[in-house]
Amino acid sequence: MQICNPYLKRQKLRQIVFHISILLILLGSCSKGPDFARSFGPEKTTSRTLDSFSSIWVSQKFDLYLTANKNKPRSIDITYGAHVIDKISSAINNGELRLKDLNHFNWVRNLNVRPKCTINLHQVTKLQIEGSCNVICLDTLQSNNLEIIMNGVGTHKMLLNCGQVFGSCTNSGNITMIGKGGVLAWTCENGSWIDASALKSFDAYIYHYTDRDIYVNPSIIFSANIYAKGNVYYYTEPWLRFEKKENGIGRVIKKQ
Repeated sequence: MQICNPYLKRQKLRQIVFHISILLILLGSCSKGPDFARSFGPEKTTSRTLDSFSSIWVSQKFDLYLTANKNKPRSIDITYGAHVIDKISSAINNGELRLKDLNHFNWVRNLNVRPKCTINLHQVTKLQIEGSCNVICLDTLQSNNLEIIMNGVGTHKMLLNCGQVFGSCTNSGNITMIGKGGVLAWTCENGSWIDASALKSFDAYIYHYTDRDIYVNPSIIFSANIYAKGNVYYYTEPWLRFEKKENGIGRVIKKQ
């Protein structure tokens, strides 16, 4: 037969209240305590000088802005909470800048707070974009050859002046391309799409596997291969060669 002891009950209650109080103190602390108990803190901006790099890899939920001022050093400006900003990693390895948020418990904080980063680069040959990050060019990126791999759900705006732009996009993200790209070679899969109507290119080679419409603007050679429901729109008749393979429901359509 179990005996109810009021004293033991009071002791257990005091222990519960004590542990809850400690937890509340940790959660309410600003910069102290373990990662899961640390608040974002007030917004802060910090600047870092970067070594040479030509490739950028970014994931998670960054808002990333790109500038290309060769009169200024390669650098990154980070705006984020003062208590978590130090764990934004901008390591460079073999010429690749990898941008990461190493804070492990952001889900217990405000999910709407996104780290904002502005990278000033001198040259770029590859952008690899994943997660829910958004990449916006504030300056035109100059490159002989630029590869863009987009495997995320974000919205991206590229200002380009390139000899060749090639790559792919998957997931549900999208890319708007503006400027000049001598040759555009691109594959769209898994719900992604591009709007390259404002990217003036000589040649365009497109492989389209999604249900979304895409837009391109070549002038000399245009080759389009469609395997799903999405259409491929173009704006002028290419004067040298025009090839299309409509293997899905989608069509290659000249925009009026």
